[in-house]
Amino acid sequence: MSSIWIIARREFTENIFSLRLFIGLVVCLALFVASTYILMEDYEKRLSTHKAAEIEHRNALEAVKVYSYLRLNVAKPPEPLSVICLGMARQLGSTVKVSYEDVPTEAKILGGGNPLLNILPPLTQCAWCRLRSACS
Repeated sequence: MSSIWIIARREFTENIFSLRLFIGLVVCLALFVASTYILMEDYEKRLSTHKAAEIEHRNALEAVKVYSYLRLNVAKPPEPLSVICLGMARQLGSTVKVSYEDVPTEAKILGGGNPLLNILPPLTQCAWCRLRSACS
């Protein structure tokens, strides 16, 4: 039993001190830094779009004089951790229109983005439930 641990420890130390692991770590670190830099610029752009939309929504809210004309636009700010990993933030909407006569069902996307992403929309919660129940 102890000879297995000796062999395992030797293999582990050889793999830790190998050049292949060092090169892999350097490549991963370089890719992480490059993607963070790119996503940081994208985050700043989405944050400025959000602030402009928030000011526009506030001005539209102040212009309303009668309650029945009130149509609120609620804008969700971009996620702070989207600097590291974007996730589904671009595909999902960030603005919802709310009024006393409508129930918000779908969020609009602020700031455009990639128009080709509209070809294959992301799975919604209901579609996922239907897909899961169809497979069962």
